[in-house]
Amino acid sequence: MKKKMRLKVLLASTATAFLLLSGCQSNQADQTVATYSGGKVTESSFYKELKQSPTTKTMLANMLIYRALNHAYGKSVSTKTVNDAYDSYKQQYGENFDAFLSQNGFSRSSFKESLRTNFLSEVALKKLKRISESQLKAAWKTYQPKVTVQHILTSDEDTAKQVISDLAAGKDFATLAKTDSIDTATKDNGGKISFESNNKTLDATFKDAAYKLKNG
Repeated sequence: MKKKMRLKVLLASTATAFLLLSGCQSNQADQTVATYSGGKVTESSFYKELKQSPTTKTMLANMLIYRALNHAYGKSVSTKTVNDAYDSYKQQYGENFDAFLSQNGFSRSSFKESLRTNFLSEVALKKLKRISESQLKAAWKTYQPKVTVQHILTSDEDTAKQVISDLAAGKDFATLAKTDSIDTATKDNGGKISFESNNKTLDATFKDAAYKLKNG
C-alpha cells in the first residue's frame, strides 16, 4: 500500500512539475518584443502575424529548398565556385554593389546563399533528368549570351517620355541616367548593366528588348 501511495505521489509531483514547466515556457513565449504608447507587442502575436505573411512563407520555402538541395548535392558545389560568382557581381557593380543588393532585397550572406542555390539547382537538374539532343537544340534557339546595355529606370511614365524626348534631341544617355534614373546601382555608371538569359532579377520584357538591340 505504501509503494502505491509513493508511486501516486511521484506521478503527481511529475505532473505538477510538467505543468509548472509548461506554464513557464508559455510565459517565456509571450514575452514583449516591442512597446508603443498605450500597448505592447508580444512574441506570440508577432509570430502569429509573421506566419500569415506571404513574405515569411516565401522565406520558409526558400530555406527548405536551399537546405534540401544542399543536403543532397552540397558536395558538388564548392565554396570557390560561389565566391567566384559573387566576386564577378561585385566587380560588375563596383561601388554600387551594396545598392544592387539592397534593391533586390539581399544581404551579402543571403546573396551568396542565393547564388549557391542556383548552382545546386543546376546540379540537381542534371542528375535528375537527362537532356535529349532535341531539347538542347530547342534551348539553343532561345539562348542569349551575356549582354551589356545602358538603361534609365524611372518611377513614372511622364519622366520616361521626357527622357525619350531628351535622347531624341541629342542629349547624352549617361548624363540623363545620372540625373533621371532611380536605379542607384547603375545611374552613376551611365546606366550600364550586364546580365545573362538566366537572370531572375530583371523583367522578361526588359531582357527581350535588350536582346533585340544591335551592337552599339
